[in-house]
Amino acid sequence: MNLDIDDPDEVIAAATGFSTAIDTVGELVTLVTGELEPPRRPGSALDRVLTDRLGWIVETFGGALRNDAGRTALTLRQITEAARALGAADIAGGQAMRGTGAG
Repeated sequence: MNLDIDDPDEVIAAATGFSTAIDTVGELVTLVTGELEPPRRPGSALDRVLTDRLGWIVETFGGALRNDAGRTALTLRQITEAARALGAADIAGGQAMRGTGAG
């Protein structure tokens, strides 16, 4: 029986690409929400409600970004460590099997 696992470098490369994409989207969200401002001071009750709702949107997006801060890097680090450990275990297992004459 053969166990087919991806090469650890392939796993790490895919995780790095995903991590980079998440960071890029976060940067874009920061840029976009930084530009969200009412065109003028709210003059009516409806304007004030809409301005308050806009503030809520900006704060909600900002809160999500703050919540995620560091999680992406931590996940990438954990994936990298796990992929390298599995790769090392695979190599050690293969060497052990060849040493017993099995294979």
